[in-house]
Amino acid sequence: MLTHPALLVVDEIGYVPVSQDGAVLFFQLINARHEGASTVLTSNRGFEEWGGVLGDEIKVAALLDRLLDSGAHHDLRASEVHAAASRVLRASLRAGR
Repeated sequence: MLTHPALLVVDEIGYVPVSQDGAVLFFQLINARHEGASTVLTSNRGFEEWGGVLGDEIKVAALLDRLLDSGAHHDLRASEVHAAASRVLRASLRAGR
């Protein structure tokens, strides 16, 4: 059951369209994990676009309330991620790995 792993990673929120039923199930999953387990979400869309992705602004507000209530939010832009990956790759190559 997805509510039990210590860490759940959901990659690319908004990459694939979400049905209304899927949005309800996703909210229920996050709600069940709230304050009980760690969840990492990635998305190339800002929170302001999630209403369109999940089809319901009110549900998104409640979802974000649970996610951000006792968690951390890190807004990483692609350029920052690519720059960090390049630094790691260069360091690895210099070290002969």
